[in-house]
Amino acid sequence: MLSEIVTIYDDMEPVIYISGDNNFRYSLYPAYKANRKGKELPTFLNDCREYLANEWKAKFASGYETDDAIGILYEPGDIIVSNDKDFFQIPGIIYNPVNRVFNHVSEYDARMSFYTQMLTGDVADNVVGIYGIGPKRAYSHLSSCINEDEMEEVVKALYDNDARYE
Repeated sequence: MLSEIVTIYDDMEPVIYISGDNNFRYSLYPAYKANRKGKELPTFLNDCREYLANEWKAKFASGYETDDAIGILYEPGDIIVSNDKDFFQIPGIIYNPVNRVFNHVSEYDARMSFYTQMLTGDVADNVVGIYGIGPKRAYSHLSSCINEDEMEEVVKALYDNDARYE
């Protein structure tokens, strides 16, 4: 898959990240990804990580997640290759290699995705949102917002708890 993508975009330098150790989120929220404990990791995970590091010069994202590293270093014109929904919080081009689809995410849609996830939470990461708010209800709360300030105001009012909101 990587060879195919690099061949198609031979004028771009691929930058690959692998998750490392010491994700700061665990110190802020000890229950972060706690729902994944005890789940068996893929059999060849370490072999794949080693291959990517040696053959593709992949970088380890230590202290944070690979999503963070990619988001921090992303520049207009880059293409993010991932099937992770969290990347829809970054305006730009995202290529999903699983279904081979390009998504063009506007600044507005990226903010909408971020604030929607603040309301709904993230089951995959064991992050609780606001009880009773799923994607449809989140959209109904945010759809009339015309900018990020309004989205933040709506979300903060729905949290009704400054400590939890922060």
